[in-house]
Amino acid sequence: MFEQTSIEVDGIQYQIQQAYFPGWNDDHKIILKIAEVMETVKYIQKRGHNKFHNYKYATEADVNEKIREEIAKRKVIMIPSVLDHKTRDTKTKSGNTEYIVCTIMQFTFMDGETGERLVLMMRGEGQDVGDKAIYKAESGTQKYALMKLFMIPTGDDPEADEEADKRNAGQDDKGNRGNKKAQEEKPPTQIDPLTSEQIGNVNLKVQELIALGGTKEKIHESLFKVLNKEFHVVLRDLTEIPGKLYGDTIKILEGFIEMKKQPQSAAK
Repeated sequence: MFEQTSIEVDGIQYQIQQAYFPGWNDDHKIILKIAEVMETVKYIQKRGHNKFHNYKYATEADVNEKIREEIAKRKVIMIPSVLDHKTRDTKTKSGNTEYIVCTIMQFTFMDGETGERLVLMMRGEGQDVGDKAIYKAESGTQKYALMKLFMIPTGDDPEADEEADKRNAGQDDKGNRGNKKAQEEKPPTQIDPLTSEQIGNVNLKVQELIALGGTKEKIHESLFKVLNKEFHVVLRDLTEIPGKLYGDTIKILEGFIEMKKQPQSAAK
């Protein structure tokens, strides 16, 4: 009765139904209710604190609580479903084995008054030393699915990163220009760049850090700082990382992951 779309993820074909399904009548009330929630939830306070990168973020509990309250008022429920998941292990710098779970989830919003449904998909990852990796993946996926659907702002704007602008302009924290040698350094984009597969593996590590509460911009900034300090390369994008630094890049990101998990382990 309804159209289906076939998509391929990691070599697997998924049959995805259209996003909107009519109910008992064709008044599109669920669309209006979603828009009302978007109008009501203007901002979610960032009460979580990432000690490693020293920044605040909106927690999964805060996002869930605010959205649940607003959609419940409008007789709308959300049903999460895991379409697929994959698990792989990884070694930390200390030699410990941890597990990374990659999930593909579907979220169905159902209107109790009209029978309408709204469906969306989202990918996510989670990492843990035990059986909590899949729960972290599911929780992180749901958090970002809600934030994207309802377009929830948290005050994080990559274009507001003044530190990156200063580095690109060759300035220090006081606005002074760097020395001539530093200004003449060029990103090594043409020198044995990372392959697409290597970039994909680096992005997987970045997603692990995002699932632990980081932001892509902050993670890239920290990674580029370490690479610049250790190997004297000036970088603005992952595609500019030389292929010979692939192994070092993975080790740096794994070190970030391990450091971010230490406060969590201590808390347990």
